Amino acid sequence: AWTTEVHGERSSATLARMYFARACALLARTPSLTAEHVHALVPRCGSLEEAAEPHPEVLAEIELPRAACQFLAAPDAGAIDADLKWLRSCGAAMIPCTVPEYPPLLAQTQRAPAVLYVLGDTDVLPSSQIAIVGSRMASSGGLGTARSFAADVARFGLTITSGLAL
Repeated sequence: AWTTEVHGERSSATLARMYFARACALLARTPSLTAEHVHALVPRCGSLEEAAEPHPEVLAEIELPRAACQFLAAPDAGAIDADLKWLRSCGAAMIPCTVPEYPPLLAQTQRAPAVLYVLGDTDVLPSSQIAIVGSRMASSGGLGTARSFAADVARFGLTITSGLAL
C-alpha cells in the first residue's frame, strides 16, 4: 500500500477510490462490454479493479467480444485519463453494475451497460423513470417542448432519464 504512517487509513481509502474510479472508467470505455461480462469477470478476478486488468487466461475462459479482449489487453490510458478528468470537472458519478446502486430493472435487461455515468442524484436510480431522447442540435421549439414535457412528467413523480449526449 502506498500510505504513510501519518496519513495511513485516509491515504489507503483515497488510493482505493482512485483505483475503483479508474477501473470503472476503463470498463465503461471497453467496447461491447456488458454488465453480464463484468459479472463473469469479477468472481474470476477477485474484484472490479482486478477485472479491469484481467490475466490473459481469464480472458480466454470468458466469452468476451474480440474488441473487448483487445481493449482490455491494451487499454487507451490517455482516453481513460481524459474520461476521469471530464468526470471530475462535471461532477458525474460512475455506477458499475456490481454495486447495489445500479438500477435493478436495468440490470435485468439484455446487454445492460457495465457502468453508468450519472449526473444528478444517484438516489433516484431505483425510482420509476422515463427516458427523454433528443438531439444535440435541437431547435429552440424542440427544446421548449422537451422542457415542458419533462416538467409535466416530473410532476407525476417520474424521474427523467437522459442518455447524457453532451
